[in-house]
Amino acid sequence: MKNTVFRFVIVLIAGSLLLSCAGMGATYKLDIDENRPADQKAVIAFLNNDKHGLFRLISWNGSEIKQDLYGDKSAKSYDKTVLTVPAGDNSFLFDLSYVFQSGSSFTYYNFRDIEIQYFLEPGKQYQVKGRSKGMLKVEFFISIYEVTNKSVLLEEWKIGQIGIGT
Repeated sequence: MKNTVFRFVIVLIAGSLLLSCAGMGATYKLDIDENRPADQKAVIAFLNNDKHGLFRLISWNGSEIKQDLYGDKSAKSYDKTVLTVPAGDNSFLFDLSYVFQSGSSFTYYNFRDIEIQYFLEPGKQYQVKGRSKGMLKVEFFISIYEVTNKSVLLEEWKIGQIGIGT
């Protein structure tokens, strides 16, 4: 009897762990130039989170990549888009949405055709995240971090604001 209960508990825990991992979001990956050597590339990840932004990449350096990355899927919280790009000057065009919940209602703030440009060093890894701050006047930002060895904020861009005084 103890053995049966123990097995049931193990199966229950394993199932719970698998289900919790399934809710972590999808990862969309694209290597822009597969023929380029790895030591001449950089990796940049755009991280989604409701309050900190849902990124939907449109193009890289003027070349459309949206269909190659997402197909017909839409951005969801905790999704991640990872691009491997040639090192050097890079430009990313994307749409960005922030979602705020108050009780059972949701408020969406959408920013279209946002472009950031940054020089990415070979062999380094980067993350792009959204951020908002404030309550009566909310300001929206995009931040890029170099995360190869530790997370270091490199630059931040203010993309808009809403509320009092806007």
